[in-house]
Amino acid sequence: MQQNDRAVNDLPVAIVGICLIVLAVELMLTAATAGLLGGAGGVGWRLEFVQQYSFVPAVIDVMRQGQFDFEVMRRLITYAFIHDSMFHMLFAGALLLALGKFVGDIFSPLSTVLLFVVSTVFGALIYGTIVSTNYPLLGLYPAVYGFIGAYTYIVW
Repeated sequence: MQQNDRAVNDLPVAIVGICLIVLAVELMLTAATAGLLGGAGGVGWRLEFVQQYSFVPAVIDVMRQGQFDFEVMRRLITYAFIHDSMFHMLFAGALLLALGKFVGDIFSPLSTVLLFVVSTVFGALIYGTIVSTNYPLLGLYPAVYGFIGAYTYIVW
């Protein structure tokens, strides 16, 4: 190995920031589930986060009725920061880091964050339109799909 070889390549700051937020949320929820945070009530934090911040198709129905308050609209973004488990977060985070590296090297930091936000919102809206059950949408995967599309566009 040469002296300037590194085990990890430089990552775009926007991608690192997003992944650090996701990691912080998951570490907090994992510690709470293990009883290390929040005492006895901490065990239910993940379920509370899913209930308060996940995206469910019923949100589309509420939006159709003309309710666009912050409590409803935040779910279009916040669901991406909550995962079912540490494994779920690690796998999705690894995909976002890998694809974000390629896309973030070409796009500006603002464009990279905008791609993340648009992919996340668009993924939630499509999910809410197609799915008929109220199973919650969680995790980074809709954003990852947006980065797959951006990477494909760059290569094309």
